[in-house]
Order: sequence, then structure tokens, then C-alpha cells
Amino acid sequence: MWPAATRNRGRAHHVFQHRRIVGDGRTWPSAAVSLEDRNSACWERNMVRKGVLPRIVGLAVILMALILAIDLAIPLGVAGGVPYVAVVLLGIWLPHQRHVIALAVVTSVLTIAGYFFSSPGGIAWMVVWNRALALFAIWVCALLVVQRKREEAMLEGGDDALRRSQSRLAEAQRLGQIGHFRLVLDPAKLEWSDQIYRIFGLDREETELTPDSVRSLMHPDDLDQYLQALQATLETKRPFSAESRFVRPDGRSLVLGFEVQPELDKAGDVVAVFGTAQDITQRKQVEEALRESERRLSEAQQIGKIGHFRTNLATGVPIWSEQVFRLFGYAPGEIEPSAEFVLSKIHPDDVERYLGLRETVIEQGRSLSTEFRVVRRDGKEIVLAWTGNPEFDEKGEVVSLFGTVQDITERKRTEEELSRHRENLEELVEEQTAKLRQSEERFKDFAESASDWFWEMGPDLAFTYGGDQFYEITGWHRDEVYGRDRGFLIHPELEDLASDKWRDHFAKLDQREPFAHFEYAARSKTGTPIYLSLNGTPVFDDDGAFRGYRGTGRDITKRRMAGEALRGSEAKFRNLVEGSIQGVCIQRDWRILFVNKALADILGYQRPEDVLALGTLDALLPPTDRGGLRAYSDARIKGQPAPDRYRMEALRQDGSTVWIEVIVNVVQWDGEAAIQATVVDVTTEVEAVTDATTAREQLLSSLDAFPEAVALSDKNDRLVFENAVYREQFVQQFDRDPHGRSFEEILREYANRGSIPEAEGRLEEWVAERLEQHRTKQSPLRVRRVRDREIWLEQHDVATPDGGSLIMYFDVTELQQQEDRLRQAQKMEAIGQLTGGVAHDFNNLLAVIMGNADLLGQLLDEGDTRKIRAVKFILRASRRGAELTQRLLAFSRRQLLDPKLIDLGDLLPGIIEMLGRTLGETIEIRLVQAVDLGTCEADPGQLENALLNLAINARDAMPGGGQLTIETDNVELDDGAAAQYELEPGPYVTLAVSDSGSGIEADQLEHVFEPFFTTKEVGQGSGLGLSMVYGFARQSGGCATIYSEVDQGTTVRLYLPRSSATQMSEAAGPNVTERGPHDETVLVVEDDDDMRYLTVDLLETLGYAVQAAGDGQAALEILKGNRSIDLLLTDVILPGGILGPELAERAGQLLPSIKVLYMSGYAENAIQHQGRLDEDVILLPKPFDISSLSQKLRLVLD
Repeated sequence: MWPAATRNRGRAHHVFQHRRIVGDGRTWPSAAVSLEDRNSACWERNMVRKGVLPRIVGLAVILMALILAIDLAIPLGVAGGVPYVAVVLLGIWLPHQRHVIALAVVTSVLTIAGYFFSSPGGIAWMVVWNRALALFAIWVCALLVVQRKREEAMLEGGDDALRRSQSRLAEAQRLGQIGHFRLVLDPAKLEWSDQIYRIFGLDREETELTPDSVRSLMHPDDLDQYLQALQATLETKRPFSAESRFVRPDGRSLVLGFEVQPELDKAGDVVAVFGTAQDITQRKQVEEALRESERRLSEAQQIGKIGHFRTNLATGVPIWSEQVFRLFGYAPGEIEPSAEFVLSKIHPDDVERYLGLRETVIEQGRSLSTEFRVVRRDGKEIVLAWTGNPEFDEKGEVVSLFGTVQDITERKRTEEELSRHRENLEELVEEQTAKLRQSEERFKDFAESASDWFWEMGPDLAFTYGGDQFYEITGWHRDEVYGRDRGFLIHPELEDLASDKWRDHFAKLDQREPFAHFEYAARSKTGTPIYLSLNGTPVFDDDGAFRGYRGTGRDITKRRMAGEALRGSEAKFRNLVEGSIQGVCIQRDWRILFVNKALADILGYQRPEDVLALGTLDALLPPTDRGGLRAYSDARIKGQPAPDRYRMEALRQDGSTVWIEVIVNVVQWDGEAAIQATVVDVTTEVEAVTDATTAREQLLSSLDAFPEAVALSDKNDRLVFENAVYREQFVQQFDRDPHGRSFEEILREYANRGSIPEAEGRLEEWVAERLEQHRTKQSPLRVRRVRDREIWLEQHDVATPDGGSLIMYFDVTELQQQEDRLRQAQKMEAIGQLTGGVAHDFNNLLAVIMGNADLLGQLLDEGDTRKIRAVKFILRASRRGAELTQRLLAFSRRQLLDPKLIDLGDLLPGIIEMLGRTLGETIEIRLVQAVDLGTCEADPGQLENALLNLAINARDAMPGGGQLTIETDNVELDDGAAAQYELEPGPYVTLAVSDSGSGIEADQLEHVFEPFFTTKEVGQGSGLGLSMVYGFARQSGGCATIYSEVDQGTTVRLYLPRSSATQMSEAAGPNVTERGPHDETVLVVEDDDDMRYLTVDLLETLGYAVQAAGDGQAALEILKGNRSIDLLLTDVILPGGILGPELAERAGQLLPSIKVLYMSGYAENAIQHQGRLDEDVILLPKPFDISSLSQKLRLVLD
């Protein structure tokens, strides 16, 4: 792999090297320096600086010495000169730039001051010159020192960035399985990274990877090639790429991709070689699998005579597969593909159709198919089936055309031959058969046409693959076929394996030869015979070992049956092919004079002579037909009227019967008049007609028993068939028989009855739209039918081959209900999001209003009744606003719940006593308690509010008084009932509130749980009561249902999950305001200024020492400086990136004994999840008054 001279027995030096690989194989170094090289470079640069600076400093010292000498010769010299030298030397070693600048400034001031204190005299100019030189020397030294320190700081920053870049590079190489190596030529030294060891599965600490060991692992065929490329790089100084195979020490094979580039010195000579090695084993395996898949596809296309193409519409240049060239008679690549070439080969009569269809595919962006004739290179005309598919860019515009072409010449020839036989047969079929065939055409869309499929066998000739069409036709499953040979498919009654056909076929299989058009009778899973035609090609691997067969199969059952049907009529037309009349008998006076071989065959005789030996026709005719046919014969000879064409049964030699079609006429035979009968065997046709009639009856019977509504209409759009379900639904809906009605009439019937929601208010426009979409697969129609319940039907109508249509209705009631529930859920979610967004700010505003009003009320004199009344009005309005917000949150299921384990049997008597005072004496309250009522987990306060709302609604529904019944029960919801209520199956506790009031209209009942919907007069209700009840039930894990009848009353039933816990929650204590003074200190954290000031005032009123902060960071600064804070009262949502929970956690780290009380108008998910407060969280909801604040404080502190 590398020259032996580069071996290094020591541990390889790790070099940080990053190179970027581009498409042409070149590499560019983007950062190539080792950690040791970097330190060396920094040391060298420092040494350069240290070589320059001493010289500059030396010059400055000499200059200072000169200044000192001059200063010694004048008064105050020593005082002015000595400090200069010290200042310069001190500035060189100061650690920071700002220190050097400060020293220079101070020295400059002292120098100028010294000038003013110098003695006057004739040498004053020397003092000026001396001080000027001193200032110059000082600032030169200062600026040089500053520059040196700035460069040192930049070097340190560059080192840090380099280390980070090296770390990222190492991680990228590890993830990409890319290692690198570096070969230094002089002195010889070889280095490679840790990733090289990982690629080979070695531990660098345990095993030393040497060039010899790498050579032993490389494939011998790749070693010489690699060494030659490396030598060429050293000579040409150009990079190279290579791929080599290796065998790891653990035996696993791998392939490495190398990118190698020489490193040049300033003279352009190669001094080292750097390279990367990447494990590309998986990529090579994928490429090999892709090549194998493409080979299989090519073989399948060649067997099936199928090619494919792609044309770029911008350039017009097509790309052909190899099979396309072969279809035109050329070798792959022998000609240049072009549109002009294709047009030159297409039959002139087919060019316009081909071009028109191709333009339609491009313009309309949809797939289309056609057939056209082409002339091959050898002059042979073939028929191609062409399919075009558009390909789009990201803008949705067609940019290319992809499609397939298949040689269907043989199929077309067969179809044409069958068509010719069919035309001849149609001349012989009676009018009733023609009508029956027309009727059968209406059901063609229920039949599936056969198509080719691929198959594959292994070396043991057992199936390893089969196309989906094979399983659809035979009824077998993949698991029943894979691993088995073809023996179980061969029909035991219709195939003789000892026949010549099978012996020849088995011989080809044994000799591994290809075979084509091998036909045999197969057995479906149900035992029904199926005729198959197979083409197969043997497959060998690279070593020539046999791997099995691959090929295509085709269902030829219909063709086989058609051939058998046609064989009965071939005798009639043999004279057209062979020059003789087929199935001919000539008789006179009932004696047989001549029969041909075709007639003998029809009647089961070996030779015509055997028929002649019978003498008369009696032996060929059933006794019941002999007299009538003989009378016809005698009349015809006499010139009297007689039928000249009829169908009858004839007797075969073995006693069986055969159906024949007979055409008779008078001819001359041996000079005398005789009767010639031209005979065609129509047994198969008669049986086919019988089978078709039976099939039609069976199909209509199956459709009639189909569980969905099905109808058929003719080309005039009149219903000609309706199954039982369709007739029942139509009669129930319209009280009339639908038979004979047109499609448009049925549409209008549905629309006029209100069954089509989308047609309401736009009948004519809607009918026109539906008629345009009639007999297409677009826009299925949904029909609403209301009888005992609402049912939604989805109508599909598609065209049938005879110009009529097939109409089917499917029950989509459940799907419609799911869509309705989804729309309702989305609407509720949108309102809930809006509610949550408004609640926080609105509650802050209410809190400020309520709190200040509360404080104001305490400051007023008791005698100032007018002001006290105004304060009470403010407080009352604030509480109503808070209640409104709480109801909105309850409806949207975003209220904060404090669930407790409660027993409704213990809770309800107290609530009913309160309701008795609230509802008045005209309402009789009746409580019906279940025995052994289970416990449930819910918020007692919210449950009480829900019950109060339901009781008030019941009271309003009974203005003249009535009975209010509150009932509890244990229920168990199974899967069906739970799904109806969108709940989990299991045990529930129900709480039902029923009244004997006026009830609710049916059209209003479905809206009662929606917010702001109310049946009361304006000003009598907010429309949030029932929506709050519904939201509370849902948020508690249950649901709420309502049932009502006009003038009978209404029942609202709450389902709450039953709990298995037994420990009941303790009742809350009374709401008491405790005024101080208190010895605790409270830290208030609130971003809203008004709310923060209010909270501080309330706390000071209660007698607490208070500190305040506007965000989390400010609060932490206070906590760090004040260890005497006892309680943190913080808002949940805070600005600055630190929310209330995080602030509480960090406060606990600073002061482990600190207590935390949260306050919030709407906390979203910060301290609660699924509507329930997190464990150990105490919340003071906004808005609050001084009493609530006092109670929560003592709850937390005590």
C-alpha cells in the first residue's frame, strides 16, 4: 500500500486534516495543520517579535541615556531624566494594553510639567528639545508594546477557533467513516488517524497498523494498481482516486475509497502525500444490487418485448432503453434516437393520431395510451402499444415525457383472426342471440382482462417470485406458492405428463434451454381449470452456475375457450382456405351420396367412407326429427317452400349428440337434382349461449343480493335494473318505483326532498354540474335520507361500455358523523385557544381593579356610604368578569382543576340545601341516590358550579314551578357505548339533573353546548352555562349528554370516571384574613407594574415585609443579596426567559428553606398538565382579593 521506507514502528502521530472532495475527484486543503505544527508556528512568530522588539527597546534605551546625559548637565536634569528609562522598561513588561497607555499619559504630563519648573537661562532651548525627544521615545515604545500585546491576543483567539474546528472535523470523520493518512518523504514518516484503525476493526492501543499489515489485507488484484497510481502521483504531482478491496482481521470484507493528493514545497517538489480513506462497502453493495435489478428488468423487457423512453420537452431529445432499439430492428446505440426517426417509421395513417395523443398528454398533464403501426429496419410491419406519462417540475409544469412501447403484433394478429371468425359466426347467429350479446355488453365492466406477469424459479425449479396478476387469477397466496415446484399447479385431469409436449418441455428444463409459448392447463385453488402460456429464460451467475429460470406468464383461458368455440365452425370455412367445401353432405331421396372429411369429423367418424356406409340419413338424425326433415327435403326437390337454414342436433358415431347449423340448397349431382347440406358444428356456440344466459342470470341475482344499492341505466339514462336494496331505499324515500326513471329525474327528486345539502338554494346550477360529472369518477355525491334516523349515502356513477351507467350507493353515515365531530372539535379548539390567549391579560386587569377597590374600601370611613357603595359595585363587576373568564376557560377545557376524591353521596345533601335557598319554594328538589355509589375524582368547587348552573337552567325552564330531580348511579360503559361518547370503556359515576320544564326544540338541541348559545331572552343568560358544564366534564375525563322533549322536560347527565381509591379529601378551612404584623419577608415577582404595585400594597396591609422585582433575573439578584426572604410570590409567566417554575427552582438552590406561592390569570402548561396542577404546586388565581391572598400565604407559610 505504501513504500517500505515509510514504515514507522512508533505510534502514529495524529494529524488534524480536513479536505473537501468534489465531483471531478480533486481535493482542496481547507485547513491542514497539526497541533504540534500550530504550536511551532506560534513559537516562531513570537521569536521573530522577540528579535525585533529588543532592538527597538535598545534604541529607546540609548535615546533615554542621551536624554539623561543632557539632563545631568542642566538644572533638574536628574529629576527629569532618570524616570524616563524606568518608564520605558516598565511599559515593556506590563501585562495589559490599557496599563501601557496609562503609563505613557502620566509620563507625558510629568515631562511637560518638568519643563515649566526648569530654571531659565540660555540653555532653555535644550530643555525643550530634551523633553520633546523624551515624549517621542516614550510614545514610540508604548505603541510598539500595545501592538505586540494585541497580536498575542489575536493568536490566542485563533488557537481556540482552530481547536474547535479540529474537534468538529474529527466528529465528522467518525460519522462518515472517513480516515486520513500522511506520508512525509524526507525524512520518511507515516501517520494515520484513529478512524483508519476503526475501519479495520482494530484497537490502536493493542495493535499497530503497519504498511506491511495493510498490504496483507488488500486484495492482490488491487495492490499493484494502487502502488502504480501512488508512484504516478509522486512523478506527475497530480491527485488520484482509487477503490480497493480489503479483508479485515475479523474476516469481514470491505471496500475503501481513496482520495490522494501530493503536498508541494515552495520549489514545487513533492514533500509529502496526504490522503483520505472512506468505507464505501455498503454503497458498493447497493450499486451491485441495483445492477442486478436493472439486469432482471432488461431481461423481462426483452422477453415481453417492452421498452421504455423519456423525452426532455425543452431539448426534444429522447432517451431509449435497449429494447426500443430492438423493436425498430436496430442494435442498441446503432442509431441516434429522435422524434423525426420515430415519425418516419410510423404508418402515415397513424401519424396524426400519435401526434394528437402526445400533445394531449403534454397539454392536459395526464397519462394516455394508443396503438400504431411501424416499419422495422427489415421492412416488417409491426404494431406497437404506446403509453405516455407526463413528468412535472416543482412548479407543476410538464417538463418531460416518460412512457413504454410494447410489440403487440402477435396479439393484434390473433385478435384480427378472432375478429374474422367472429364476423363469420355472427352471420349464422339468430336475432335472439344478437340481442342477448347486446345485453351482455352492459356487464363488461365487471370482467377483468388478463395481462402478463413475471415469475422466477430457483435452481431447484421451485417458485421464488410471482407477479400479483398470477395470484389474482389462480387464487393461490404467495406463501402457498413460494418454495414449491410447478407440479401442484398442473391440472391432473387435463394434462398428461407422459405426453410428447411435456417430455419435450422437461428435456429443455434439464438442458437449461429457454422456452417460449408453452401452454398447459393449470389448476386454480378452487380446482377450476386455467390455461396458461409461459415464456422462460435460464439464468446463470458469473461463474456459469445455473440459478434458475425467469420469465413471463399470460392467462390464455379466454383465448383457449374462444378457440374451442370456433373449432365447431371451422369446417364451414375450410373450403375458403383449402379450396374445398367444409362439412358438406349431398343426398337424394334421403340416401347419402357424398360427405367430406370435415363432416365425418363433426359426426365422430374416422373417414368419410364410414359415413357413406350408413346408407341413409336416419342414422345421423334423432328419431323425432327424421320425419320433418325428410318432408322438407322432398318439398325442396319439388320446388315447394321449405326452410333453407336451421339448427338441429345430429347423432355422432358414439351415440352422443352434436349441435349443427345447416344451410341447404338444391344442386346438380350426377346430372340429377340433389340436396346439398353445408354443416357447421355450433355445439360450443350453443353451450356458450346457454352459459352466457346462466351467467347473466347469476350476475343479476348477485347484484340483487348485494348489500349496497346498485342500479343500471341504459344509454338513454333510464333505469333498467335496480337491486332489492336500491328499490327499498327509493320507495321509502319517494313512495314510488324507480324503474324507468332518468338520472336527471332522480337527481331532482333527491334535491327537492332536501336530501342534497349542497343543492339547497341553487338547484338548477347544481343539476347542471352533476350532469357534467355524470359517468365519471369525479366528485361522488352524498345523499341524506331521513326516516327513523339520518343516513348519508355516497353515490358513484360510472359509464358502461354500451353507453349506459352503473350507479352504486354506499352508506357513509359513520364517516359523515366523524367529519361533523372533527369540525366541531376544530371549532372548539379554536375558541379555546382564543380564550386562553385573552384570559391572562384580562385577569391581570381584573386583579388590579379588584385589589385596588378592596384597598380603597378599607381606607374609607364607615359613614361614607356613597363611596362604599361605589367600591362594592366595582368589586361586584370585577368578580363577574372573573367568573366570565373562568367559564370561558372551563368551556375550552383550560381551567385549572384541583381534583379531589369525592363521594357524591356525602357532597350532594349540602349542595341541595344551598339550592333550596337559591331556587325558591316553587321548585321541588328530589334526590335519588344509588346504593353503594362509587367515588370519583373531580374538582369539588367546579362540580358544585356545574350543578348550580344546571339547577338554574332548570328553574328558568319551569317559570311556574316544577320538580327538579338529581340522580346518581354507577354505570359500566362497554366499547360501543364508550365510543359513542368518545370515552374509554370502564366504570363511571353518573350525575343526572332532570326538570319537568318546557324542553328544547330538536334543531336547537345540538347547539346547546356551544358557547354563547342560549334560548333565553336577551340579558337573561350569557350562553356559557352549559358550555362550562360540558368543558368541566370533558376536562375531568368524562362527558356530558343532554336529552329533551318539548313540553316534557330536559335531562343533563354527567359521566365522571369512577375511582378505585378510598382516602377522601379533607374539606378546606374557612377563608380568614390574618392581619399582622408578621415577621416573614415576601419577595413579589410580577412583570405587570400595576399588578406588582397592588400586590405589594396588599402584602404591606397584611403586615408583611415586602421586596419586589419585575422579572426573574432581578429576583435572583435580590435573593443573592438577601438571605432573609421567607416566601417567593411569583407570576407563572415572566419575561426575560426565566419563567416562574424555573425561578422557583433556582431560588430553592439559593435558599433551601424558601417557600413558593404562584399567582396567575392563566398558566397554560407551565405549572399544570391536562388541566391539573402539578404535584406540590400551590396557586393563587388572578384576580384575587386580600382575603384570598392572606389565606394562601398562611397555607404556604404554616
